[in-house]
Amino acid sequence: MAAPGKITYTYTDEAPMLATHALYPIIQAFCSQAGVEMELKDISVAGRVLALFPDMLKEGQRSGDYLAELGLLAQSGKAHTALCGPALSSVTSCRPREANIIKLPNVSASVPQLKECIAELQGQGFAIPSYPEDPKDAQNAHASTCVVHNSREEKRVRGQDEKEKEIKARYAKVLGSAVNPVLREGNSDRRAAVPVKEYAFKYPHSMGAWSKDSKTHVASMSDGDFYAHEKSVTIPEACEARIEMVAESGEVTVLKEKISLQKGEILDAARMRIRLVALGQILLISLCIGSEIRHTTCHEQGLSSNARGDVVFGCLALDGKASFMNCTMLREFFEREIVDAREKDVLFSLHLKATMMKISDPIMFGHCVKAYFKDVFAKYSQTFEKLGVNANNGLGDVYKKISSLPEAEKAAIEADIMATYGKQGKMAFVDSHRGITNLHVPSDIIIDNSMPTAIRAGGKMWNKDDKEEDFKAIIPDRSYAGAFAECIDFCKQHGAFDPRTMGACPNVGLMAQKAEEYGSHPTTFEASCSGTIRIVMNDGSNKVLLGHRLQKGDIWRSCQTKDAPIKDWVKLAVRRCQANDFPGNDKPCKAIFWLDPARAHDCQIMDKVHKYLPEVRTDGLDIEIMSPQQAMRVTCERAKKGLNTITVTGNVLRDYLTDLFPILELGTSAKMLSVVPMLAGGGMYETGAGGSAPKHVQQFTKENHLRWDSLGEYLALTCSMEDLAKDTGNRSASALAAALSRAVGRFLDANKNPSRKASRGFHTGRVHRQLQVPVHSVHSVYSLSDVDWSLRCLAEVKEIDNRGSHYWVARCPCCTWPER
Repeated sequence: MAAPGKITYTYTDEAPMLATHALYPIIQAFCSQAGVEMELKDISVAGRVLALFPDMLKEGQRSGDYLAELGLLAQSGKAHTALCGPALSSVTSCRPREANIIKLPNVSASVPQLKECIAELQGQGFAIPSYPEDPKDAQNAHASTCVVHNSREEKRVRGQDEKEKEIKARYAKVLGSAVNPVLREGNSDRRAAVPVKEYAFKYPHSMGAWSKDSKTHVASMSDGDFYAHEKSVTIPEACEARIEMVAESGEVTVLKEKISLQKGEILDAARMRIRLVALGQILLISLCIGSEIRHTTCHEQGLSSNARGDVVFGCLALDGKASFMNCTMLREFFEREIVDAREKDVLFSLHLKATMMKISDPIMFGHCVKAYFKDVFAKYSQTFEKLGVNANNGLGDVYKKISSLPEAEKAAIEADIMATYGKQGKMAFVDSHRGITNLHVPSDIIIDNSMPTAIRAGGKMWNKDDKEEDFKAIIPDRSYAGAFAECIDFCKQHGAFDPRTMGACPNVGLMAQKAEEYGSHPTTFEASCSGTIRIVMNDGSNKVLLGHRLQKGDIWRSCQTKDAPIKDWVKLAVRRCQANDFPGNDKPCKAIFWLDPARAHDCQIMDKVHKYLPEVRTDGLDIEIMSPQQAMRVTCERAKKGLNTITVTGNVLRDYLTDLFPILELGTSAKMLSVVPMLAGGGMYETGAGGSAPKHVQQFTKENHLRWDSLGEYLALTCSMEDLAKDTGNRSASALAAALSRAVGRFLDANKNPSRKASRGFHTGRVHRQLQVPVHSVHSVYSLSDVDWSLRCLAEVKEIDNRGSHYWVARCPCCTWPER
């Protein structure tokens, strides 16, 4: 009998979820013949929501916390019996094994998306609570409503408020980037597999033409943003601290009870200008814990020194960075750029990551909504307050809340909203047919996809008439905006890239253990009042490590990046450069670390890069460190010449570039091979770098045509099987991996990818009945008859879709694997 092995396959959201219903039974059928167990774990938004409320659900409705289970597996690197919960497929054993997880794209839910999910589940009979929009502080409940004279009634109100706060705290675990930080216990190796890149050479996708006269450009803040004035230090010895807010009244509120600082991590400081009041100078107090703490200051980086009205402040970053955003200056920035876009006659378009950066970016989004529709919010302020309108949820929240008003009052507000477009200038649209702008929902425009898509289109976005126009890309924070600006300027000067000759731009990304900004959710805060946020030792001394002043509404965040992931990241970059396994590899591959010498945090990272590079063999390798702008320029120049360049970046740039370059090279980031070698052993294999494609679902429900490309799943499964075979000695698994690799090559040569459109009559009734499984889980029984049904449906459309592509991949192993 073949050696044992198990692969964990994740059940997620939207288009990849639909594709799983057709593909997973095929995978099960083949793997069972190779002695490989498959288990399916539900980490969808709906599944994670249900896992939060076992106390409120019936026995048959409860869902296991599979994300927590997989998180333990990722951290340990090994699966043991204690970690094996009820599997969604037949499991015969649970022996210790290397972690082997295939992770499909999932939704990083915004508040509007979460509310939709909750409503859907409630409609299916799941008795989960509604999302509390703004639970009151129980300590001030009596003051926020009215004076409650009856002590029993006051207790009831307090209890209700506490319950709402507890419910909102539970739901917070589902919002934003809740999945990736848990599972990504290793750094990222993302690249286009050789057959995929060769397919792009042979079947190039369309590219929009760039004009030297294009008015498209990036606009960012010049001060007051997160980028402004960082200061970083390296902590020499481990310690613990807390984050607390000290109001001007002297009242202290603990924001974060415990933060563990490891040896070799970084403590950052930064500065921002406050225009409304002159705060003078705040001294940075540093505790040397056992030895000297090294500082990289703003002054050392050529930034202006302290002046009256400026604040020097410190921010915690555990080998990362922390900073503030001054929201007064943010609003002024938005208002200036709205006027400038109107004067330049270009579309106004905001680009954030409100899904991943679930605290900071929705707040910035809300400020932009209020700035663009400032007259509407001013005129109807009392009405909006009464209705509970939350601008952070977008213009869509306005429309939703005013729907309960009398028709005349609602129509007046809607008319004023429409009149705003004429006064404020043209807005970019997500869906002009439905009147959905970039400011309707914070999760509709996600920067890592929206900017690459616009660059591929020749620097265009859609207007209200469904026509393409030049646009102003509003990216408030300068930290990474310059990279996009540089790419746009390059395309203006040199024209669009040619997929038939474009060099490969793979990425090695620093992301292990919640690195940098993507680990900042628990340490990001909107200042509830003016005062000081400080980081205080938890050793009983109450000594202040760092302190800084904020105004009410300012955004503060800290981030962390541990030393071990940085060391692993450097070594992974060198290994990938040594491998040089890309098409057109007759010339050495260049690797570039994208680090900004004008940022204190990046200076600390650079020190560690210089420290760890000599520990690995770099003879004959071409490795450099460049600022993001310079690195973008050099990478684009090399790609234009057909040369390959490895982009070695931090976590956010990893996210941005693994969409940007694949979309330019391949037409989509879903075709990327993404391998995450876990620090503790084992691996995670991510299927592509794109999102979960909600528009694909809209098309599917309308036309019974799913255009989701599962190439990412095929590539991930190939790597997963190869590593499983090495780990277990399972020769059948090795043979199956080789057969699947050949199948992918033949599938691409035959050009059997799903088409974007179905071209004739459609039938939707049967697909809806077939997929009537519980939204929260996949406890339905799969069989190949389900796949047969999927293939029969293809007779109803002209073009091949996702299910048909599964057939073309499966037919090759059917023919060749048994022979081996």
